Amino acid sequence: MDKVYVLFLALTAGICLMGAPAASAPAQTARTPAPAPAKTQTAAVPAKPELPEKKQPYELWLTAQTAALKAAAAGKADEAIASFDEAEKVANQPTLKNQSLYEKIAFLATLKRHDEALALLKQPVARNRNTPFHKARVLLFTGEIMLLQERRDEAEKEFQKALEADGSTTWISADARLALGRLCEGRKDTAGALKHYNELAGDVGLLPGNRVRGLMAAAEMHLGANEFDKAFACLDEAAKIEQIPADKETELALLRCAVFRKQNKNAEALKVLREAERIPGKSPFFQAHLLCASAALLLEMKRVPEARSMIQRARTVRGAGAGFDQALFTRINREFAKYNRQRLERERRARAWQQKQKQKQQQKKQQNKGK
Repeated sequence: MDKVYVLFLALTAGICLMGAPAASAPAQTARTPAPAPAKTQTAAVPAKPELPEKKQPYELWLTAQTAALKAAAAGKADEAIASFDEAEKVANQPTLKNQSLYEKIAFLATLKRHDEALALLKQPVARNRNTPFHKARVLLFTGEIMLLQERRDEAEKEFQKALEADGSTTWISADARLALGRLCEGRKDTAGALKHYNELAGDVGLLPGNRVRGLMAAAEMHLGANEFDKAFACLDEAAKIEQIPADKETELALLRCAVFRKQNKNAEALKVLREAERIPGKSPFFQAHLLCASAALLLEMKRVPEARSMIQRARTVRGAGAGFDQALFTRINREFAKYNRQRLERERRARAWQQKQKQKQQQKKQQNKGK
């Protein structure tokens, strides 16, 4: 998956935490049926033409926003940006206006139109709610885009400002600390990276899922250095945090599986994945993602029929989206076809050998009779 896409998917997911107001359906006024014509009438009274109901501002915004996201997913850049602009225009609430703006910025970044994205962040509309959260979000987005431009020193300053502006209260603090930790890792500053990750994990003001992200980042760093015991220690510590969301618990299992796999302990890795299947409340994305991980591992273990069964299960998960690995599905089906050909060939050879043995026995009996 494109790193830029994953990066901004995470950011826009944070935007959605704010929540958009529920669509308020327009009040339905009861229509009084037209009185039946009197018996003395010779012509029916013409029906009054129905006028189209005027859409509410939120419905107008939702229509434009949905069109923008669909066009973006289809790679229709100009159409997507025009729809994002329309959504901003018709939005009657700052929260909706900001959501369209930030998703447009994220989309521009995926197109590598970084200067345009940064210019939008400087517009007053991006700060139309003068709160620490919105200030911090602008700083975080600015840092992320600068990072994509390889302006690491400037990006680091923006992340630090975002952390200070947010005050360790929302997902922005979590994203900023993770970004600062990654920058330290890039400089081979392991101690600095661990400091940021541990501070994130220990920040009780954040939601459990965000705290877990700090320990997962530390575990990934240890895994990259083949420090398996330290990686497991981080994952064990993360598992102790109470009220972890189901999807985050699933991510922990997938990472634990990766640690086992890097040590060529595939049986232990498969056991972890099987246990994770029993985690209740997973989103369709992670349900499919987990099944795909199991299928990939089974394929690596040469257990092709089981791999095919698992990938078929993943395919049936509705709403999985990117959680389903289509390339893996194609690969497993190809391997399964090959496996079937080899099986049929083995069976053919076995039957031929049995037939040959039977013929030999019959020939031997005839020879014995002749004697």
